Amino acid sequence: MWWVLGAVCVVMLSLTLPPAWVEAGYCQGVFPWIQSVVVPVTGFIPWPLTLTVLVALPIVWPILAVVRWRRGRQRRVMRRTLWFFGVLRLLRVLLYTAAAFLLMWGIGYRRVPIEERWHLLDEPIEYEHVRDVGLRLLALVRRDAPKQGVPVDEAVALAQIAAESRDLVTELEGWTPALPRHLKRPPAGLFLAIGIYGVCYPFTLEANVDPALPLPIRIAISGHELAHVLGYCGEADANLVSFVAGLRADDSLARYSTALVMLRYAMDGPSISDNVWLNSNLPKRARDDLRALSDVNRKHRVEFVSQVATKLNDTYLKAQGVELGTDDYERGFRLFVHAFRKGMLELPAPYPSMAAKKREADAPKKAAPDKK
Repeated sequence: MWWVLGAVCVVMLSLTLPPAWVEAGYCQGVFPWIQSVVVPVTGFIPWPLTLTVLVALPIVWPILAVVRWRRGRQRRVMRRTLWFFGVLRLLRVLLYTAAAFLLMWGIGYRRVPIEERWHLLDEPIEYEHVRDVGLRLLALVRRDAPKQGVPVDEAVALAQIAAESRDLVTELEGWTPALPRHLKRPPAGLFLAIGIYGVCYPFTLEANVDPALPLPIRIAISGHELAHVLGYCGEADANLVSFVAGLRADDSLARYSTALVMLRYAMDGPSISDNVWLNSNLPKRARDDLRALSDVNRKHRVEFVSQVATKLNDTYLKAQGVELGTDDYERGFRLFVHAFRKGMLELPAPYPSMAAKKREADAPKKAAPDKK
């Protein structure tokens, strides 16, 4: 009975507490304690725990149900009674699951928005500001793209992003999170088949990324899922944190991977000509990596399943109070533009745009001084 009352209280509080109370009581009090206890345990184990449970559950649950049914019938319990208590038990399990989800994760959707906590919307941004960031990302990708034949180290890049993410939480949220020892790798192509690249399981705070992804995409998605592990539930929040952390990293592969994924948002803006120009000026390594991403999507994605999964994800996010649903991912890029203009990180000078190059070419040349 006490377990039932406790679960009901968790569910009710998650629906009624104002964001300021959620921020102060849960995000600054309860969740840091949960995170510091759970992540060192689940992150120490190298294989995906939740995925293992999800695979085993359809097998184990029917067996347990049959065992309970036979035991009840051996005690001459009526079928109607067994059905009644079976349904009650199922409802109780669902209640406990909902309470555990909210306590481990779901309440975090109702915290004070990240743009308010980080004071990102003090100044409005225009398209030229977004364009400027796109050109700076292009310059960064051209500078940091791995050279042919030069070895790269994925583990170092991930460690850099993880360390920068942890420092961001300490700096801006006021507590220091635990980092998982392992980012989980499910069977290659499993997530791609349903149209996703990675997932953070709320009950175990495990970051899972599909290993079939090309290396730089895998690194950037790992940063996004790691941001979820650190308590950023919203997709825009996780994108923003992973973008800032990835571009603050000292490792060039971490910066390149993050900037390449961000350019996919920059190349999806309202100006088709600008989008095409950005794409045409990518270095060969970046074009090859994006082509490899298209290839693995084409190889593994099951289109009907992917469409259903996207719709379910959109419905889930909106049910959690994320108004934009799956479009919230793109909002993280716009928030990054605010963060850059606020001075949260440095980027290289913009890569000369088509218009800038034309102005430079049309500018009158200064006459060279006569040599005496």
